[in-house]
Amino acid sequence: FDRPKMGFGVPLEYWLTKNGGLTQIAASLRANHPKEKFYSPIRPEAVDVLLPRTGGWDLSAGAWSLLFLEAWWQKNFV
Repeated sequence: FDRPKMGFGVPLEYWLTKNGGLTQIAASLRANHPKEKFYSPIRPEAVDVLLPRTGGWDLSAGAWSLLFLEAWWQKNFV
């Protein structure tokens, strides 16, 4: 009770690797494009690099941001 307010981390990698997670979201977003790409200016290879892999750095927060930018783009501009 006597300490300052603190934030907390969200286990995105854990949540989003279950049952395909980010990979499944990326595939679903790409399926909306006739050439299986993204509509927004996001480079598909950038997302592939950020998708969770076993071992190494947790880059799921960056992938999450890019995929939901794509979802927003599809909703508002396609």
